[in-house]
Formats: sequence, structure tokens, C-alpha cells
Amino acid sequence: MAPPFAWHANSPVMVTADGALVLAYDSKEQAPQWQATVSSTVVSLSAGPTHVYALCDDGTLFGFSLHSGEQVTSQSFPGARDVVVTPGSTPAIVTNTGVVVDSVTLNIANPVNVAFRADGQQALVVTGDGVLHLFDTRTAAEIKSLNLDRPASAAMWSAIGNCWLVTAGTHVKNVPAAIGSHDIFVSFKDAFSAVAVDATGRFVAARAGNTVLLIGFPNREMIGNLTYMDKTAGQLAFGPAPWVGVGLNDGDANSVNLMEEGVYRTDPHAGRVRNRWMLSVSVKPEMTKKVLGAPAPGAPVRSMPMAPAAPPKPAFAGPAKKTNTVAIVLIIVGILALLACCGVGGLFFLGVAVGGENQADTTETTGTSGNDQQVQPADKPHHRIHPG
Repeated sequence: MAPPFAWHANSPVMVTADGALVLAYDSKEQAPQWQATVSSTVVSLSAGPTHVYALCDDGTLFGFSLHSGEQVTSQSFPGARDVVVTPGSTPAIVTNTGVVVDSVTLNIANPVNVAFRADGQQALVVTGDGVLHLFDTRTAAEIKSLNLDRPASAAMWSAIGNCWLVTAGTHVKNVPAAIGSHDIFVSFKDAFSAVAVDATGRFVAARAGNTVLLIGFPNREMIGNLTYMDKTAGQLAFGPAPWVGVGLNDGDANSVNLMEEGVYRTDPHAGRVRNRWMLSVSVKPEMTKKVLGAPAPGAPVRSMPMAPAAPPKPAFAGPAKKTNTVAIVLIIVGILALLACCGVGGLFFLGVAVGGENQADTTETTGTSGNDQQVQPADKPHHRIHPG
């Protein structure tokens, strides 16, 4: 089971779980905020802007206020295996016979995950055999299906790309909104099992084993990666821009600011052990800036305005001007008279002035360089751990 983790773009609270314990943290300080005990082991977490939902392995769904930890709901869903908050901030429950979305059920055998378009009117249900099923959530009617020809595990909607991103074996697939085809967005040596997309659709986090890749969309800029040596990485979620988080076993989590190098870790709740772990991390803020500056897919390319052509030089119709020899002789005589009056001091002054004009102003510039990927212990409470 992948360690649960939840975060929402409009909330400073991120949530993990350890067994039957739900643990919430203030992401600004990585500090404990509240905790709650549920009926059995938490297998999945998902958050909206105001509430977080915890699904237990006994099929019970719990809802909590993100800010206070107050329990707001408890409901049983036999055979439930995943929970995903819809764009309308209600929980969608993935069971072994379909997906329960508000008052309707999307009937499909063996679903493993579900994703929603930004307007919530369509849902993409992923089945373990690699078939994608597109549903109308208003009528529960299946619109279309697409076989990826390999096992699939998770999906997310990309707003800027108007497409679905689906983990399928060693690939993350780019699937158009109408699921008429699929292309490889990114591939890796290990199979992917989790994917997250930020609210804009420009940033993607994908996990293969214990390696998390941070990628720009659609041009696949490699923003960074995290590889865990002695921790199990789990669910991924984007928080307020430009943050992304990784759930870890034992109720821990790491978070990354895509505009900074390094990584942050959570502080333990009172009475809990502060764990230590090793990870290799590389984050390149300059790539984040590049992604933010790229045009949206399909957007018309704005041509740069051309500089106005330089006006043509006037063509002189008359003869070229002649040099006035008498004027030159008078200038030379004047200079000699000036030198005679000033003497050696004048010559020295003139020499200094000319020398000053020819002096070069030299400035030495120094820089630093270092390895942007290092193995480091994640053991400092709510402190950024950075290379170097």
C-alpha cells in the first residue's frame, strides 16, 4: 500500500496517515496542526479546499475539517479502495464494482482510480487491465473507452493541455480529452504508479517506485527528482503554487518549493518519534521559470514586432565639401601658442588627461558551482534541506 497523502491548491494544510491515525500539518511551518483516529488503516486520502477525506481498509470513509480536524462525516462503502475529491469538493469513492459520484454510480468492473475534468461533468475511470472509460457524471452513461494495452494505475486532468495524464507501466500517457488516442508523455526504467498535476496543468509529479519526477508540461522540462533510499514514497499532491508534496511511510512527508533548491520535511506530532531518512534530491528553479514562461499548448505563437527600418541616408546631389587648409593652419598655430604659455605643466596635464581616457576599468567576477544532486539526511524539523 502506498503511503497516503493529501494537499489542495487552496489550503495551507497537508495531511498524511500512519495506520489508523490521520495527521495534519501546517505546510507553512511543516508543523503539526491536528490528528484524529479512525476505524482502521487509512488506504487513501484526498483533500478539497476545506475538507479532507480518509478512506479506511474496512470501507469506512471519514471526513474532517482541514483547519480544525473536526469530524464531519462517516459512511461505509463496502469494497472501497480509493477516494478522490471532485471539482465540486465532494468525495468520489472507487469500489470494486464502480465509482460513486454524489448521487450517481459509474458502473464498471475493477476500477482502480478516477479523475475529473475541471468542470466535473466528465470522469475518466482507470481499470487495472489498462482500459480507460470516459463517463458523463450527470447521467452516469459511458461515452467511450480506450485500451492502453498495458496495466494502468492512476490518472489526472491537465487543464492547460485539455488532456488526461495516465500512468501505464513504464509510461505516463498523454490522452486527449475525448480519449481517441494516446501518446507517451514521459517514460522511465520502472513502472509508474502515481501521478499528480497542479491546478494550472503546467506541472506534473510522477512516481515510479521510490523515485519522484517533477516535469513541465507539455514540453517535458525536467524540473527535478527525488529518490528515497530508506523510505517508501506514496501519494503525490500539489499544494498552493509552487509547492508539491510526497507522502511517506510512518506518517511523514516531504514538500518541495519548485522555485527553490532543496526539500522540506514535516515535524512529528507530540509523542511521536522524529524519523530520519536519506534521499537524493535535485530541483532546478530555472526550469520552473522556463515552464511558467512557455506559451500554452495550441496557443498562437506571438510574432515579435519588427523594428522599423532605418531611414535611408540622404543622397547628396552636390559635390563633396572641400577641406579648408587655412582653417587647419590657424588651429595648429593656436595649439602651439597655448603650449608655449603653459610650459611643461601644461604638457603634463595634457598627458594625464589623455592617459586617463585610455585606462581600462577591470572588475573581477567570481561565481560558485556545485553538485545539484546530493544524498542527504532529512532530519531537520521544518527546515529546508538543500544541496551544498
